[in-house]
Parts: sequence; structure tokens; C-alpha cells
Amino acid sequence: MPTISYAEARERLGELMDRVCAEGDPVKVTRDGAPPVVVMSLDRYYSIDETAFLLSNPANEAALREALEQDRRGETVSFRSVEEAMAAALKAVQKAS
Repeated sequence: MPTISYAEARERLGELMDRVCAEGDPVKVTRDGAPPVVVMSLDRYYSIDETAFLLSNPANEAALREALEQDRRGETVSFRSVEEAMAAALKAVQKAS
């Protein structure tokens, strides 16, 4: 993670904000005698927060890990194929009505 000093961050705050939003990578800001902080885009923060929330439930975490394993094994289907199957099922139900 790139690191800059507090003084540099203060002098170039607008540029720093543009950088973390455009590149998506957070930047660590250090200051003498104080703990460092991280500057990141709001989108990145929301993504991290959502991931933490999803993984905070053990059952949800297990389901997500299983889905990743299924994907790794090639046991997934495309969204398009699910859409097509749902459309065909709806059409069959409508025809039967």
C-alpha cells in the first residue's frame, strides 16, 4: 500500500482523493507520534463493509465459500441460462392457464 506523510496529504488532498477514487487503491497516511490512517474511496469502503457483513454470519460464509468452490470446479451456470430457463417456465405456466 502506498504511504505518504500527513504534510504531503494535506498539501495535495484533492489530488489524493482523485487518485484513490480513480485507481481504487487505498493510501496510508502517516503522522509523527500518531497512528496512521487509510484514505480510500467510498465505493471501496462500502465493498469492504459489505464483505465483512456477509462473512459475519457463519452460515452465509459457508454458503459463499461453497459457491466459490463450485465456481472453481466449473459447476456454475450463466445468468443468461437462468434467465432463459425462467422465461421458458413462465411461458409454460402461462400456456397452461
